[in-house]
Amino acid sequence: MLTLINDKEGWQTIFNRYLHLEISVPFLNCIDQQLTQQYLNIIDRQLTGKERLYLVDTLPLPKYDNISTIPMRIVVPQGVIETTIAWRSKSGRIYHIGDHDINCNDLECYFADLDEKKWRRWTRMPDKSLLFWDGIQLEYTVGHTEKDYELKCSAYFFECANRPISTFFEKSTGIKVNHNIKITDITPPYQKGEVSSIGLRVYVVDGSSPLKLCWRSRSGAIYTPSDEDFDCGDLEFWLEDLQPAYYMKQINLYKDTPQLPFALKNLNYQLTVNLIQTDCRMEMVLKKGMVHREVELLERIYSFIDSYNDNSEKKHRKYGVVHNANGYLDQNRENLLHLEIDIGSVGPDFFKKLFKLFNDLDAFESVTVD
Repeated sequence: MLTLINDKEGWQTIFNRYLHLEISVPFLNCIDQQLTQQYLNIIDRQLTGKERLYLVDTLPLPKYDNISTIPMRIVVPQGVIETTIAWRSKSGRIYHIGDHDINCNDLECYFADLDEKKWRRWTRMPDKSLLFWDGIQLEYTVGHTEKDYELKCSAYFFECANRPISTFFEKSTGIKVNHNIKITDITPPYQKGEVSSIGLRVYVVDGSSPLKLCWRSRSGAIYTPSDEDFDCGDLEFWLEDLQPAYYMKQINLYKDTPQLPFALKNLNYQLTVNLIQTDCRMEMVLKKGMVHREVELLERIYSFIDSYNDNSEKKHRKYGVVHNANGYLDQNRENLLHLEIDIGSVGPDFFKKLFKLFNDLDAFESVTVD
């Protein structure tokens, strides 16, 4: 059975080497059993094997009294929580950590400064998400926001936003969130209203860029980023100003063959994608029967872009918008059509539908994207 203190011999070595104290296996067995059960009661789920207890960096000595204590840290998949282990006896005996004659029925051990709501929320957070990653606590980011920008924020508010915006990011960009993709800062400007927003910076591989976290309530209430007492389910979160092309460029920096975040099958033309960037350029070789029909084809493409933008605008730019597009026939090759698109804030959804439109037009031998 997994517990919070699986390596008891390791604990004995650490206490001996760094605190010059003996900690007995009987004592460890008692506190391990009770602390693990308390933790399981809080999170209401099984351990993953990633949870564990360990000493804090300052290596403080235990304090003995009617209630004895020692500071600890508990590692959970989403970060590290500072805590304090406390123990006391029913009989009035003051147990020391090195005692071997431990009566577990007499000893009561527990987490002294327990924030059950926080622990429960943290253990339900996804392992891979924008606001949580191994070894970093959200409180650190929130604290720096207040210190650097005088913007008071609550960890609870952003814990509520974490899963929705992680899902939104993946659906909007087609890029799976991992340890190379994370929110590093919460920044101004903060705008309060029926639809509120605050700035974020997202880090992708070796580069960071700004984006906007937006929210509104289903009940009509207006919430601020510093609120701590509300139902997460009342809020709808989404992101604006995403830059999927830039993110894919960063991800593809170390790949021999750049990749799209989606696959298309059974196209009636050869599709080559070397790079998708903000100023996206396409070279489209026309089939024989389509030469001199470039005006008709471009009108179909422009109409598709207008419809895409209109649909996204109706949903608060949920799918981003294309800023502009311009097509023209090559001066030296009558069968080569050029298309330049400022892709603005659109992501893979736009390109997936655009490439399917090209398939429906059945007008091209090949399309090359640079």
